[in-house]
Amino acid sequence: MDVGYPSLKQRICWSPALPPQVRAVLERSGAKLVAGFPDTPRAISADEAIANRDRNLGNILWDGQTATWIDHERALGREGLPDVNKLAALVTMSGIDDRDIQRAAVGISLTLGEQAIREAEASCGDLNVSGFAQQVADRLGPLATRVLQRFPQPHDLFTEGDGTAGGLQ
Repeated sequence: MDVGYPSLKQRICWSPALPPQVRAVLERSGAKLVAGFPDTPRAISADEAIANRDRNLGNILWDGQTATWIDHERALGREGLPDVNKLAALVTMSGIDDRDIQRAAVGISLTLGEQAIREAEASCGDLNVSGFAQQVADRLGPLATRVLQRFPQPHDLFTEGDGTAGGLQ
């Protein structure tokens, strides 16, 4: 289906035929663009809520100004995919200071609730999506914590360099 403008992957001219080093540079450039989109924190939270493990530069449409977040069938806990929020990983890969994005994504996660699910379910019209709605509702309680855990966290006084609890006894 032609949606009128290309994916971010197409916009940055990424191709599997390119040498690996060039692909890596283009992926990082794409990640920097994604980190700058105003809706990225909301998309991180939404991807976590629906267990979208397949976010990539090919399913972010971008016309040079506006990003549109699309996806296909690989959400809602599809088996066989690693438990990774790829959008949060893209932001981290960008190399920018991701603390503002992290805080915004956690804040958005805290605002999602039953009302958002009811509205989404109602927008599906006659389709029976109650099972999916319940699956998402079950994920909302710990959503903010899961979003926070998708980003690298600094070590604190109670953490040893290897990430284990230690320090004060």
